[in-house]
Amino acid sequence: MATGINNLKENLDELSEIQINEGKRQMSISQKAIDTVELFTQIEIYLLVFLAIVIQIIVMYNPKQNKSSL
Repeated sequence: MATGINNLKENLDELSEIQINEGKRQMSISQKAIDTVELFTQIEIYLLVFLAIVIQIIVMYNPKQNKSSL
């Protein structure tokens, strides 16, 4: 009976080790996904700022008119 309990404990220890390793692997995968999303978010912010500046330049641009056309 003691050997059965010991075998059970060993199996549970092995299973818990497998679960811990799988949890670490899943955390690593999710961290990579989060890093990728953060990168794309930063790129999106820079692109939006650039577009806002371009739109401001287009709106504020006042072309000089030729004197001969007046």
